[in-house]
Amino acid sequence: KLFKEATDNYSGIYAFYIFDLKGDYYYGLNHKEVMQAASLIKLPVMYMAMRDDKDKSLVEAMGKRSDNGAFTKMVSVLGKENVNKTIKDLGMSKTSLSENLTTPEEIGIFFKKLYSNELIDMEKTKELEGYMTDTNFEDWLRPGIPSDITLVHKYGREDHVINDAGIVMSDKPFVIVIMTDGIIESEAIDLFPKLAKLLYNNHTNNEITD
Repeated sequence: KLFKEATDNYSGIYAFYIFDLKGDYYYGLNHKEVMQAASLIKLPVMYMAMRDDKDKSLVEAMGKRSDNGAFTKMVSVLGKENVNKTIKDLGMSKTSLSENLTTPEEIGIFFKKLYSNELIDMEKTKELEGYMTDTNFEDWLRPGIPSDITLVHKYGREDHVINDAGIVMSDKPFVIVIMTDGIIESEAIDLFPKLAKLLYNNHTNNEITD
């Protein structure tokens, strides 16, 4: 309700998904909507590269800098058919590599599986999480979360699309996904950190002091 009220007067679709990793429950708004993935489509490719022991520098480039060249190179190394098969094997049935589409829920479930070491072993999981920490894109989810709490996340942006999704590594960790579609970017730039703070505060019932 609060998220809907906060976004009602803005253009486009704003969606969120939260999965409580200790409580094993989830909730969201517009979280089953098929939306532009932007660079969130890199996530299954990054996971596959870790799983198959491919060039880690390309994985780091995709995580820290969201490098499109590294993504294109890794997709050609892995093969599009294999990537598509892995996306389906992950249960991401609405996610499309070729059309660059996904849902907030499917991105959220990806991060849940990553956190639970369901995708790769703990050592590789920690390494992959490291590539998604202290990235070049810390202006979106990050301001809404206390600075002493680690945020493992992936950011994505295209025309009229800003997405940021990941894991809040607090004492009570949870997955947080905020995705947008058809938005006015100047509005979203201002609103996104406020939505992150709203979701964090309401999920943890903590007030962040500015």
